[in-house]
Amino acid sequence: MNKMSIRMQITFLSALSLVILAFVLGLISTNKSANALIQTSYDNLTTVRDMKKHQIQSFFDDSITDINALATSENIMHLVTDLIEVHDKLSVKANETFPIENQLSKDVNSKYDNYLNSYIKAYGYSDVL
Repeated sequence: MNKMSIRMQITFLSALSLVILAFVLGLISTNKSANALIQTSYDNLTTVRDMKKHQIQSFFDDSITDINALATSENIMHLVTDLIEVHDKLSVKANETFPIENQLSKDVNSKYDNYLNSYIKAYGYSDVL
């Protein structure tokens, strides 16, 4: 029987211990690195979400302000009054669509086209609706 010397046994156990220690440290560092990367990604996503939320809220706040400015405009008040007169003259029923192809409607709309088009351009909308 070939017995190893004490020096060989100590060297072998030391080498084995170092390999096990390196393996355990590798697992721990890999796990911590993965957790840190996941946390960083989560933090980035949270930041982007909060920025998008702020952008959406700002968009709707601005849109409401724009709508209120348009709704209180004298031109819009006159337009609504004129359209109500056309509605009454044409005797449009509640369940019928408004006759936009009628000459009376076209005449009323043409009076306010310049105002509405300038509003669209000034506020960056694609249309008034």
